[in-house]
Amino acid sequence: MSIPFIAYFVQKKQAVLNLHSTQESSMEENTTIHNAKLRGLIMLMFFIMFQLNVVMMEVPGNLMLALSVQYLGWTKSMATLILSVFWFSALCSRATGILLAKYLQPHTIMTIDCILLIAGATLLNSDVDISPTIMFAGVGLTGIGYATTQPACLSWVSQMMNLTSMRTSLAYTAYYIGRMWIPKAVFYLCENHNPKWFLYTMLISSLFATVMVVIMSILVKLIRKSQAHISRGVPVMDDLEIAESPPT
Repeated sequence: MSIPFIAYFVQKKQAVLNLHSTQESSMEENTTIHNAKLRGLIMLMFFIMFQLNVVMMEVPGNLMLALSVQYLGWTKSMATLILSVFWFSALCSRATGILLAKYLQPHTIMTIDCILLIAGATLLNSDVDISPTIMFAGVGLTGIGYATTQPACLSWVSQMMNLTSMRTSLAYTAYYIGRMWIPKAVFYLCENHNPKWFLYTMLISSLFATVMVVIMSILVKLIRKSQAHISRGVPVMDDLEIAESPPT
């Protein structure tokens, strides 16, 4: 007499297990698609950050000398000293970043970089005639902030996804595309509108980089939240929810 009930129980238990397995597979598949879209957005932010790095590095290196000599009327030796300050600050920042990487997360380093870049660019734009003191201080802060932006961005993205050679090559392709058009565009603005567009561009790019860091942080939190949801699994349903009347 008990055999039909045992068979019924085994059958329904198997049905519950199959349903749970289907639900878990469906949820994992949906989460994987969702995470792929989020990672695609992160890669887009990654490419934009590489182009912004052109503004932070190439534009000062190419336009600092011209701005100092033509617009501010400095001597060439003084203008060359400004470039030396920029690259020396970048060197010190890169060397210090090697040590800080052991204690700080990449996104923390990028946040500090953005603060320094905004501070330097704001300082350069705060003085109409740009006194030598303001120029040296602003250029120094900009050099410190720029130097670790690119390696920190690489490290941060590598924590979220596998940075294959193709993805890295695409990022550097975006960087070299930026090197082709960004300095030319800034030169055009400086020559045809206002020589200080060089400084405006640095401030705009610093603010935009900060926005990118905030967006990337949000995307990372969304990915981790969905991964934690998968690790917890689908809530187990009660057998009674799909049970039918037992055979008589």
